[in-house]
Amino acid sequence: VRGRYIMGLEGNAAVADLQGTQLILTDKAQTLQETLAKIDAVTNEEIMTVARKYLYKDLVRLAMIGPYDNDRIKEFEKLMEEN
Repeated sequence: VRGRYIMGLEGNAAVADLQGTQLILTDKAQTLQETLAKIDAVTNEEIMTVARKYLYKDLVRLAMIGPYDNDRIKEFEKLMEEN
């Protein structure tokens, strides 16, 4: 998550957009360090709590592209059943 967030801020326009949005919504622009600290503070347990609340097992779908043999497909099916 950290890497994707940082990569998304490579351009000046992206930084300006983020800073402007933060100023409009919160009246304060956070520094990169503040945002990364908040990302780091999120625990696996918190992520799982949110996932259990909002993600429904019966609505999960998987799309696969590429040639996969039956063994590999069964691995994906097992993964879908477990989660």
